[in-house]
Order: sequence, then structure tokens, then C-alpha cells
Amino acid sequence: MTYPGPPQGQPHQPNQGYPQQPGFPQQGYPQQQSYPQQGYGYPQQGYPQQAPAPQQQYPPGYGMPPRTGPGPLTLPGIGAIPVGIGLAIQLAAFLGVPWAEHVSFLDLTGAVSLHNNNGNGYAAVYVLFLGYLILAVTMLVSLTWTLGGIRTEGAVRYFGHRKKSLTHETFPKFQQYFTWRAVLMLVLQATGITALFYKTPEAATVGPWLVVAGGVLVIIGCKIGPRKGPGLPARGLPGQAQLGQF
Repeated sequence: MTYPGPPQGQPHQPNQGYPQQPGFPQQGYPQQQSYPQQGYGYPQQGYPQQAPAPQQQYPPGYGMPPRTGPGPLTLPGIGAIPVGIGLAIQLAAFLGVPWAEHVSFLDLTGAVSLHNNNGNGYAAVYVLFLGYLILAVTMLVSLTWTLGGIRTEGAVRYFGHRKKSLTHETFPKFQQYFTWRAVLMLVLQATGITALFYKTPEAATVGPWLVVAGGVLVIIGCKIGPRKGPGLPARGLPGQAQLGQF
């Protein structure tokens, strides 16, 4: 049995009359070179690995709490201990301890008046309000100083000295300044006690002596003073030294 061949004069062509199937390379042509698929986490073949991206730089302090500025000028010191004891003694003397036989300072306040003072006006003023006022000022000044209440320059101007800055250099001068304040308060207390008992000193009992003893402890505590805080500068600005002296 014979099959009809191609017409004479024409070359034989392969796969003539048969459809090409998809997915297979055409016969007579070289197959295309296949490349590995690029996957995640694998470097590309024939290329260097890509360097990691640099971390993003944030401004200083990013993500951190803001700074609160310099610290206080003073901190609570050992001087607050004798000051506290001295003030407690003086309070007891003014509020309950007898100044004369069975007579407290509160009894004297209720019995004395400015119009009936037997010719002793200063004693009446001391008993009525001056003694309490001196005690209050002593408490305010001495506790503010020894408990580190002088924290800012504003506090220095209000409680300390208006023409002098508190620094390491001027710290001893501030100790003297507050010590002399405590001495002044004790002198005023002693003057009032003297006005009360200058005619009959034997009538005085434990009350007046406690006021004097407490005042001495306050003076000692003010002399010791507070601790130097982290915000205390070494010295003041050049212009501040010319503002004034103690």
C-alpha cells in the first residue's frame, strides 16, 4: 500500500498537517532557558545580596520625657531637725505650759487689754499678738530655709536677699543671713518676756525659759542650713556681683 507523498519540487516539512499542542516547544526551535522563580527571603541568582536599609534617625529626645530643667537650689538638710525641735518647744510654751504659777500664756492673753495694762504697753502688745506674730515669722523663715524651700531665684528674692543670688560662693553668706534673722526673732521674744517679768522675775516659771531654749535651737538649725541642690550654680552672673552685698 502506498501513501501519497509531497508534491515533487517542494521540501518535506515536519509536522505538516498536524496542529501544535500548547505547552510544548515547537519542533525544530531551541527551548528557551528557564530562570528560577524569585521568592521571598532568597537572593536572586547572579546578583549580590541587597544591603539592609539603614534605620531611620530620630531627633534627640524622641520618645523620651522632656527635661524639666535644672534642679532646685537647695534641698532639706540636717538643720531642719534642731529647727523643728525648737519650734515645737516654743509652740508648747505658747499654747499650754505655764508662764507663772497656774497661768499660761493664753490666760495672759485673755486677761490683758491695751486699755488696762498698768502702764506697761509693750508687755500688753506682746501678750496680745506680738508674741504669736514673732513665733509665726520664725516658723516661716526658718522652716523655709532649712527644708530647702529656696528652690528658685524667685524664692531667693522673696525669702532671701533681693540683691544677691544664691550660689556655691554665696551660700555661707545666706547661712549667716538666716541665722541673724533667727537671732533677731529671739531678741524680740526675750524683750517681750522681760517686759512681762521685769518687776517680778521670780514669778516666771518654765514657759519663758522654753521660749528662749527653743529660739537657741532655731538659731543652730539656721546656721547649719539646708543641703545644696543640683541646680545651685557655682557663682552668679558677672553683672549680679555688682547689684549689692550683704
